[in-house]
Amino acid sequence: MNEKKQQKIAVCGLDCGNCDIYNASNNPEIAHQLVKQFQGAWEDVKTEDFHCNGCRSNKTQCW
Repeated sequence: MNEKKQQKIAVCGLDCGNCDIYNASNNPEIAHQLVKQFQGAWEDVKTEDFHCNGCRSNKTQCW
């Protein structure tokens, strides 16, 4: 049986599954890549700064 991966579309129109900031919450490698991208533009950026459960989640915290 083929199971389709359900897309989680955010209010902004992005597919959360393809969003690095959303995925960085559970993937340290992506979080480290984001730190490198933001260094120089964001003072003292850390991997912990990238956290998102999606704006449609029941969590109060998203990017």
